[in-house]
Amino acid sequence: MTIEALALLICSANVTFSHGQKLSDAECKRQAEEIQVAATTHNIDERLMVAENVWECDLRVGIARPIWQAVGKKRVQIGVDYCPMGLRVYGPMNRAKWTEAAIYMEAARRMAKWKSWCDRKHKGAHHFITHYNEGNPVYQFQILAIRRALAGKELRRGEEQFLTDRALEIVRRLTKALRKAA
Repeated sequence: MTIEALALLICSANVTFSHGQKLSDAECKRQAEEIQVAATTHNIDERLMVAENVWECDLRVGIARPIWQAVGKKRVQIGVDYCPMGLRVYGPMNRAKWTEAAIYMEAARRMAKWKSWCDRKHKGAHHFITHYNEGNPVYQFQILAIRRALAGKELRRGEEQFLTDRALEIVRRLTKALRKAA
């Protein structure tokens, strides 16, 4: 996929999920370049990375959500979920280290690690993206449906039974936005 096509895809999807944080054409192009470098480096599908970003962060950037753990009667911060990509990093918040480009690269590295592991251990029994967020039993269905919507494809017959209401709405909005952009 070219950088221009990926940037157009990101901008079109961003219109759907901007939450008041609309990306300019230059920002879409920068994100597309960063995603493509990370995806190419680790042999991951760019649309899969965009789908992950849509699901985890609604394409928002610059958000860092602390992860807390109860220790006795206190709560202690043990890590941070960074947007884009909803990347979970254990340790203190460090925005200087975790730039958007670094987050994309680390997310692609983790995806490649899970892809390799899953290919060895499961021999293709399921999509490797299942392991990216193992706490959600229907995670792979959400991400793969969003990726198909980003490719301009409709839901498969009977697939909606595996999708949450939020995923169905995302797929519906993306399909509509991408039809208008075409």
